[in-house]
Amino acid sequence: MVSCVMPTRDRKNYAAQAIQYFLRQDYNPRELVILDDGRHAISDLVLADPRIRYVRLTTAISLGAKHNMGCELAAGQLIAHWADDDWAAVSRLSTQVRALLSGTADACVIDSVYHYDITRGRAWQEEPGQAMSETLVYSRELWKRRPYDSVDQGDHLGLLSEAVITAVVPECYVAIDHPGKVIARTYAAGSSRRRPIHEIAQLFGPDADFYVALRTRRKPQIPAPQTRITPVRVVAPVFVYDGLGSMGEYLVLGMARAGAEVTLTLLRHDLEGTLPELRKLISTRPAVIDDPTVILAWWGDRLDAYSRAPLFVNTMWETSRIPADWPARLNMARAVIVPTRFVADVFRSCGVNVPVYVVPQGVDPAVYHLEERTGRDGLTTLMVGVVCPRKNVAEGILAWQRAFAGDPEARLLIKSRFGAPALEVGGDDRIRFVDSNETTRGIAHWYREADVLMALGNEGFGLPLVEAMATGMPVIALDTEGQSDVCTDAGDLVLSVPAGRWERVSQAPFGDCGIRAVPDVDAVAARLRWVADHRDEAAALGRESSAWAIRHRDVWDMGPAILDLMEASLGPRRILRPREAMAS
Repeated sequence: MVSCVMPTRDRKNYAAQAIQYFLRQDYNPRELVILDDGRHAISDLVLADPRIRYVRLTTAISLGAKHNMGCELAAGQLIAHWADDDWAAVSRLSTQVRALLSGTADACVIDSVYHYDITRGRAWQEEPGQAMSETLVYSRELWKRRPYDSVDQGDHLGLLSEAVITAVVPECYVAIDHPGKVIARTYAAGSSRRRPIHEIAQLFGPDADFYVALRTRRKPQIPAPQTRITPVRVVAPVFVYDGLGSMGEYLVLGMARAGAEVTLTLLRHDLEGTLPELRKLISTRPAVIDDPTVILAWWGDRLDAYSRAPLFVNTMWETSRIPADWPARLNMARAVIVPTRFVADVFRSCGVNVPVYVVPQGVDPAVYHLEERTGRDGLTTLMVGVVCPRKNVAEGILAWQRAFAGDPEARLLIKSRFGAPALEVGGDDRIRFVDSNETTRGIAHWYREADVLMALGNEGFGLPLVEAMATGMPVIALDTEGQSDVCTDAGDLVLSVPAGRWERVSQAPFGDCGIRAVPDVDAVAARLRWVADHRDEAAALGRESSAWAIRHRDVWDMGPAILDLMEASLGPRRILRPREAMAS
């Protein structure tokens, strides 16, 4: 957990922005500790969000003393300085925490930070090696060793005597220089270089309006919080037998159960098997054109029809590059929501410059839960997914045949759909293809029939991986693309395998889509043999993975999390659900 410590004093306009920058961060878990010793309290700016703690100080104290107090109050293992007057990208925390946790240092700073001088309308960038204490993220243990001096200036963490990792991501941070700075910062030839103002404007994106208002000495508008609930429109496909389509139903119902007033616009759909609760929502009032709108669409299209609304796009991708026409379309949105860190990194690297948030998908614990599999002869291996190149079904078959050559009791079940032809398996009658659309809530019955899952495809998320884990099945998973999130987060609970090679992806109508992984067949075969030879240990691993999946990948968390991000992006003008629903 990261505790962002924000000392503030009489900078109401800036502080309101800083709170919004915290709320839209794509890193979780996090909290914001605000220490306010100004003459005019900013308590009216603080939303009723459990992640924000506001401390009103009755007397003015030094910046160092406020930092010490914030670190004392912090619940996180990591501390982040959160300036009340600088700009932070949505990925600032996730980028620095990733850099910090990948090394052995106790602190991380952003190198080559951009500056914007509001008074002069100038922009510049620090030369490499110029550290700013405002960008620090560090372990709480470091603070305990080297607490702050109770003064208002200077670097109190002794950077020169501590190991520091430098994150060379200047796009994550812009220092706003203005007359009210505690520590004055000016452009200095030799230690910084001028930058064209349009570079900073591009980083700011929609936030540029706020800084333009300050530059032109117009008072930035800080709207009063609104108490009326603003309806939310969801535009989504709905199919219980499709990964994306099933997420459409859970997204809508998750938001509605969290207290939002939801209207549903159906894309492709088949309502057979859906809950009556969902079908009732379809008959509610028509959507208003400026309702905040979430589009759940893999292709990322259908945006023009909703361009007048505050637009959020929930989508994904499976290779290292998105199609060339996606960034322009996705940048029409207020924000883009993706299910994994892998997808977020791909989108940002390919030119999606609106905020990209990560909200994992998941499983319904009422459908996918621990299944006790009684001892049975032979081992049944399962693969779930359409038969197409990116699912690496052929490699899975080859690995399975290597692992169980000459074993008449071994079975391989391939659960597919879309009517794809079965692959050539050399007359191996132990392999069974099932190709059907089943209008049941999930396919837990197929997981119940198997002992191990091979999840070897290139995924934006990897739903079968989590479904199988939730049922208590050990999973052999390709640790690349979207599945790498679960492989990393669940650790040894997943039998991960590396890529054996990488292949270029270029196909109509997408064009050049970078590369994707092909699993190491021998590594997959070795994992299968381990499961076959260690049935008791594999079953115990499955039980542990079930508890992890249900706790950390519950699909009912998705709707409320997206509401959180939407409210943070829309600001205090829009409330999407009752406050008591948020507190619960």
